[in-house]
Amino acid sequence: MFKADDGKYYDDSGILLPLSEVPPDDSRKTPQGLKRERLKSKEEVELEYEYGKILTDGKPKNYNQPWDDKEIKEIIKEIDTFETRLEFAILLDRTPNAIEFIQAYAKRDNFDALQDIKDSLFLQVKRCLMEIGEIDQEEYNKILAKGEKEND
Repeated sequence: MFKADDGKYYDDSGILLPLSEVPPDDSRKTPQGLKRERLKSKEEVELEYEYGKILTDGKPKNYNQPWDDKEIKEIIKEIDTFETRLEFAILLDRTPNAIEFIQAYAKRDNFDALQDIKDSLFLQVKRCLMEIGEIDQEEYNKILAKGEKEND
């Protein structure tokens, strides 16, 4: 066992030792270190690395491109978590925020804002929800009717 420059203990083969087996001076045993260790799982780090590889000039390839109905349907069928947002961002060459935005539109019940009704992405998400059976035709028609009233 040895202590590396980062303050963490590793076994002789270079594998990071679990917290239960390290001395008290391991950098991960500080309150800040413990918090970081809990927040950053190995899977999240790998996902963030993969996501970083698809970025071109700080933006994914499909940044500001129109959404395909198939993509939207896949996103709204999944549970909205940090991991699923990163996975979809990697698969679809989008930003995690764009994935979160689709999820938010899908969950939204309040349709009072005029910009929502005029927003074609909002209507596309609601139409996809109707097509997969999450909302019924009547509810979708109410959304469309509300938009027509606002435009008059």
